[in-house]
Amino acid sequence: DVARRSCASFTPLAAFGGGGEPKVLSTRDVLDAGEWRSVDVFDRYSLAAGASVEGPAILEEPGSTIWIATGMSAEVDTFGNIVINTAAGQDDLVGAAAQAEEV
Repeated sequence: DVARRSCASFTPLAAFGGGGEPKVLSTRDVLDAGEWRSVDVFDRYSLAAGASVEGPAILEEPGSTIWIATGMSAEVDTFGNIVINTAAGQDDLVGAAAQAEEV
């Protein structure tokens, strides 16, 4: 027999309140679109619902690292998911890919 469970219930992150400004942990030198840049490294858990970070940036948490390239942005939805907008960064990605092929 298979036990039936009720649907999962998710509490919106906004219900927990606060969060303030995203916390910058450090900066890191990265190669972005063929150019070395010093970028901010953010604590992913300091990003409250509705928070937005413009690339280039790095979001770090204990289990993963998220790269936000130049021209892209990341926003936290009401459930704490990171939504990455890549549309603005498409030209940069195409250019970086073409440059990488030349090397």
